[in-house]
Amino acid sequence: MSDAYDRDEMLVQVSVASPAGACTLEDPSLLHYLLRLGESIDASSQDDREALDVLRAIPHAFDPDEELIGAFGRGWRVLPARGALDWPVLEVTPQRLRSALRRAHDLLWSNAAAVRVSARDISQLEISLEAIYGVLSQAEAAGVPVSVSYVA
Repeated sequence: MSDAYDRDEMLVQVSVASPAGACTLEDPSLLHYLLRLGESIDASSQDDREALDVLRAIPHAFDPDEELIGAFGRGWRVLPARGALDWPVLEVTPQRLRSALRRAHDLLWSNAAAVRVSARDISQLEISLEAIYGVLSQAEAAGVPVSVSYVA
């Protein structure tokens, strides 16, 4: 079974939410090619590494990496679940998440051949990013942070 087939069959939901608005995206490419891009390439600059660290810190809602709980950086932190009906999230400023996603997007384009991204995946990523940027704009206008998590 090919790696591309595995990604297509994987059920993934990435949630980006704030008091100002939210979106949940069912996009395996978003998880594989942007949120986990740091596992596929070596970032050369400090800014690239910081951006990928933000995205790498997004926790799985039902299977969190315990090492990430309490992790933090410039403009972000990983919050643990507050109760049985809650899950861990990355809390991040809209500006920081937008910056991290844009830098990861640029890195993806620069390394497209190395990570073997398809044209279909790139098209789907563009649609997903537009939805996320809309939520980030709403959160920025309201002056509130966003929470991000995923389920796969």
